[in-house]
Amino acid sequence: MRGNKTTRKGKRPNDHTAGSEALRRELNQRSN
Repeated sequence: MRGNKTTRKGKRPNDHTAGSEALRRELNQRSN
């Protein structure tokens, strides 16, 4: 999964779960 990028930026392990979805959506929009 490409979620690894979110973990590197990860400010906290908890943010990784909630923030990952938001970041994934942003990354998906940029990719398209």
